[in-house]
Amino acid sequence: MIHGIDDSVASRLRRQAEAHGRSVEDEARAILTASVAGRFATGREIYDAIRAELGEDGGADLEIPPREPIRDRRLFD
Repeated sequence: MIHGIDDSVASRLRRQAEAHGRSVEDEARAILTASVAGRFATGREIYDAIRAELGEDGGADLEIPPREPIRDRRLFD
């Protein structure tokens, strides 16, 4: 593990390394390499990361409010 790093950061790094099938050291190396190369995550990578975090059934069921009829426009003379 990296000395002097906040416990919450170390924990997230450990989980991310596990998700990518790498050691913590390899994950840190990959992050640093991507960072100095100026490489940023693509939209698909961000989507995949969110899906991985939420799981297959993740997300929220939102109630869709019923539609109401369109109101009449009032014309002013």
